Amino acid sequence: MKFSFCVVFTYLILSQSVQSQPKVYLPEGFYFDLGDVLSLSPTKKTIFIKNIGTDTLIISNVGASCGCTALLLSENSIPPQDSTSLLVTFDGTRFKGKVEKLISFNTNDKDHPLVEVKFSANVINIFQIEPEYIFIKTSIGSPVKKEIEIKNISDKTIKILSANSTVENLLVTIKEKKIPPGKSILLPISFDPKKRGALSGDITIKTDHPQLSSFNIRFHSWTK
Repeated sequence: MKFSFCVVFTYLILSQSVQSQPKVYLPEGFYFDLGDVLSLSPTKKTIFIKNIGTDTLIISNVGASCGCTALLLSENSIPPQDSTSLLVTFDGTRFKGKVEKLISFNTNDKDHPLVEVKFSANVINIFQIEPEYIFIKTSIGSPVKKEIEIKNISDKTIKILSANSTVENLLVTIKEKKIPPGKSILLPISFDPKKRGALSGDITIKTDHPQLSSFNIRFHSWTK
């Protein structure tokens, strides 16, 4: 009798362990297309990851094939029949035309230990910025002056409405506002730090373009 009970109990435990398995499911599949995106305007897309299994799904090692893609996972532990979201932010600043990128993550689903999601985008350039970001190394009492070149590579005249900085003691000046197609303007900047150490921030440019009302240029400095 005891033997029979042990056999039945062991069978139930083994059956439960076999049946209780996480199972990853992506409602939108393993590919998505962002369509037309502007090179200086990061594009966001939320993808959903569902657990259609009977045990908790664990997600780990979320990553992308390119530093141009940032990923933010809301939860890495998903109970059965529940879901989580993955926010994808693609920055097409360094690209032009059709591009394809890859997102991947690991799971404890034995059938899908590695999940890969591909996405594509058609990057449209409106401006060409030189330099794409600014780094200044200086010392207190040694102001630095530089220029940012903004070239209009669209087919319409664009007006610069304003240029502001989040960095203390960094001044941006607008001398010309209208940029005809194929033409460039120069934005002078001057940096006169009062403190030692590193500073980071953005120069925000606002325009009258209907699809690109503003864009940022990253700024970094080291003052000794």
